[in-house]
Amino acid sequence: MEQAKQDGELSVSDYEQAWSDFKSCMVERGYPPFELANYNGIYDMPQLHFTGTQDEWERYKDDYDSCYFQISAIDAVYTMQVGNPNLYTDMYEAIADCLRREEAVPLDYTAEDLRRESGNDQGNGENPYEYFDPKDPVFRGCKVANGWSSAYADDEGVDLWHGDGGNRDNE
Repeated sequence: MEQAKQDGELSVSDYEQAWSDFKSCMVERGYPPFELANYNGIYDMPQLHFTGTQDEWERYKDDYDSCYFQISAIDAVYTMQVGNPNLYTDMYEAIADCLRREEAVPLDYTAEDLRRESGNDQGNGENPYEYFDPKDPVFRGCKVANGWSSAYADDEGVDLWHGDGGNRDNE
């Protein structure tokens, strides 16, 4: 963070190193190596296929929280730097602004447009969005950078409990 303070921003390599450290922390706690979800350069946990017990789930949440805490400042600063540099407090406005900056939507696309369209997103495969597919990496990157989960039921996922941690298709 000191280098970022001097440079006035976090570098991509610092951000990527933080997430690499997160993965290492999880592996050190006994989880198999896994691939992170990467949405247009913004990292997140992949869709999980939970096959463990309730105790294993509770342990995972504690482990995740502990490992993520170590990178949370870097993740927060970088995702804000990329996804919400204007520091909007309204998540829809921040995402709409990100989409405009990424030229994924017209300049007159608003938070209300996104709010209306996302309200019609039932997760059933139908696309309620006028300008993009909900699985578009730019849209998903803007969402994740602003704290909105971007996992869909048919995304590839990982089994950290009874698998090798590698991505696999949903069954």
